[in-house]
Amino acid sequence: MNNLAKYREKNRAAWNEATTLHLRNPNNPLGRVLQGGCSLARVEREELGDVRGRRLIHLLCNCGHDTLSLARLGARCTGVDIADEAIAAARSAAAVLGLPVRFIRSDVYDLALDEHFDIVYVGKGALYWLDDFAEFARIVARLLAPGGRVYVYEEHSLLPFMLELDPTAYNPASGDLNYFHDVEPTSSVGLDYVGLSGEGTKRSYEWQWTLGDIVTGFAQAGLRIEFLHEWPFISSFKYWDWLEEREDEGAFHIPADKPQLPLSFSLQARRD
Repeated sequence: MNNLAKYREKNRAAWNEATTLHLRNPNNPLGRVLQGGCSLARVEREELGDVRGRRLIHLLCNCGHDTLSLARLGARCTGVDIADEAIAAARSAAAVLGLPVRFIRSDVYDLALDEHFDIVYVGKGALYWLDDFAEFARIVARLLAPGGRVYVYEEHSLLPFMLELDPTAYNPASGDLNYFHDVEPTSSVGLDYVGLSGEGTKRSYEWQWTLGDIVTGFAQAGLRIEFLHEWPFISSFKYWDWLEEREDEGAFHIPADKPQLPLSFSLQARRD
């Protein structure tokens, strides 16, 4: 087993553990979806537009909360994730909700699907877990039907670096992260970002990707970039106490009296 395969297997174990912890917490986003809520930020819904009847695959789908939210909007959804426990929870939720969503347990790099989709969706907090972005972009391009598009809504590439520099943030500076990509991952123990329980024991591994890496990866895979938007808000987590929550947007905003820095971005690219 090579190093990347070992990292992926360790991450699978870490996410299995994290899923068990998350499902205990009533604030888990899957629980909100089961109660009738939508886990998509407003910007995602607006930029994705009408997805009714569209064949959509959600890569690195976690417990499927965003996948199920997209299915509620009328998309014909498939969700893919490496974690056994996450896929089991997603399948159970789909059954409870009566939504015809297919969930596949697979490492995205090993995904064996001879199908094409109108939309490849990649949501919040996913890109850190990719160890080879160029290969990921090629997989996305292969999955897209002619005219299909990939849509990404993600934490900004600058965000981890800003968190490193600010001891008042959710995760204080550790001094081991750079803005630019490094083939060697950063690592941490415990992935309970929902309850912050500190109960996790499994070590996980992440990779940093710049906006340049991401745009170039999709372009070199033969996709045409349609837009790249940067936003002074974030939907994945309230990393600073002073961020302002706007529930109607599903996002935490930088207050108007503070410098407006990018906390998230959205990108769309299309296969011609």
